[in-house]
Formats: sequence, C-alpha cells, structure tokens
Amino acid sequence: MDSELPLAMELQHRFDLLAAGRLSDVERRARLRSGEGIALLADLCDALESGHLRVTEGNGLGEWRSTVWIKRALVALSGAGELQPQPGPLPGRELDSLGWRDDRPAGCRVPAGSFLRRGAYLAPGSAVMPPTTVQAGAAVLEGAQVDSHVLLGSGVLLGEGAVVGCGSMLAGSLLPEQALAVVLERGVVVGGNCGLYGSLVVGERSMIYAGTVLRAATGVFDAVKRHWLMPDAGGTLRLPNGCTVFMGVPPAEAFADGIQRASALLLSS
Repeated sequence: MDSELPLAMELQHRFDLLAAGRLSDVERRARLRSGEGIALLADLCDALESGHLRVTEGNGLGEWRSTVWIKRALVALSGAGELQPQPGPLPGRELDSLGWRDDRPAGCRVPAGSFLRRGAYLAPGSAVMPPTTVQAGAAVLEGAQVDSHVLLGSGVLLGEGAVVGCGSMLAGSLLPEQALAVVLERGVVVGGNCGLYGSLVVGERSMIYAGTVLRAATGVFDAVKRHWLMPDAGGTLRLPNGCTVFMGVPPAEAFADGIQRASALLLSS
C-alpha cells in the first residue's frame, strides 16, 4: 500500500482485498485467519483504540452514521476465530481473534475489574468504574463518566461529559451494518438501571431518569406536545437537546389499541 494514503483508506483497502472474490466458507475462513487477516484485525483495533477510526461518526450537525466497512471487518475477522480455553481463577472459553485489552489508556481512570474489549476507545479524562464492560468499537469521549455494572455495546458513543449511572445497559450494533448504536451527545446524564436499545440519539444536556427503558423502535411519548416521537426513515430515534425522559403511562388514546401501558415519557426542553 502507498504509505501516503490515509489510515482509514489503507485499512479499508486491505480488508476489501482480503474479503474479495467468490470463496467457499472454508476458503474465506482460512483467508481471514491467515497472517494477513490477523495483522489486519490488530491494526484495525489499534486504530480504533487510538481514536483514529470510529465505528460511529458525527458530522458536527447532530447527524450520525455507522461506518459500515469497519463493522463488516470486525464481524468477519473476529468471527473467524476459534474457541480456546482461558486459564486463570475464572476459566472460560473465548474466540482467539478478538480478545480483551491488557493495557489501560493513559489519562483514563479505569480501576481493576473492568473489561475493555480490543477496539474500544477511551479518551483522556474519561472514567470507567468496575465492573463495567466496553465492547469493540465503543467510544468514551473526554470527560465522560461510567459508573459500575454498565455495559457499553459495540459502536456506542458517549459524548464529552456524558454520565452513565450504575447498572445501565446501552445497546450496541454490529448487525445490521447500517444500524446506528446508542449515541449520547455532549453532557447527557443517564441514571442508574436504565436500558437504552436500538438506534437512538439522545440530544445534548438531556436527562434520562433512573429505571427508564428506551426502545427506539417503539418511540417515546412527548407528554407536553401529546404525540409520539418515532424513528426516522432510517430507523433512528432522535431525542431533542435538553429534554427529560422518565417512565410513565401515556393516556389510553395514545395507543392504537386503547390499552395503557408503561412507556418512556419525554418533557421537551
């Protein structure tokens, strides 16, 4: 490869060459597990961990997208691994292709007991309290704080100064490739024991009360404007800046079947 090519273009080109052609499952697996495939996965993870690449990208205008080729490469290269025993006080079996980070990023507070998958990015000034799991392709930006017993799925992005309370789960997304993971923009606060699922963007400085369950596909009821906020044509639900979200029961007329049920309620900013 031309050393002058941008890193993203170089890595994408290497993956495209590796995955090209009509191959049987056996041939494809052998190619992905070759020395070239192993080196590519290591270089891809290094680029994600350094922040040079990101699974979830924004354009600065509140629009977010998934970088499809990175997701495709992570699925293909890591999925080609083989199960191997894991020694230690808590033995297990794991794929040998996409392990856990042995290092802890400089300038980050990551006490012993948290698990960072290879390909996870933590910016200087961020903090992750144990036991928390951060999956490949997730990004925790400057000043973001993650409390104990949290799961950040693949591709999840925590904006600058975002806070996630203990026991919360933010769903990632590697498949389908175009689907966006959960995005918390700058200064969002998520209380404890929350569940955020699907392609969901929470606008800046918003507050998600403890115990709230947000499912992008089912929408959020705006308790002020008395209507549902639903996903866009691409399947992404966008919550406005500065909103407050909590669990409640919308009026019966808000449901097509007329049966009231607990849902996420939104108070507009």
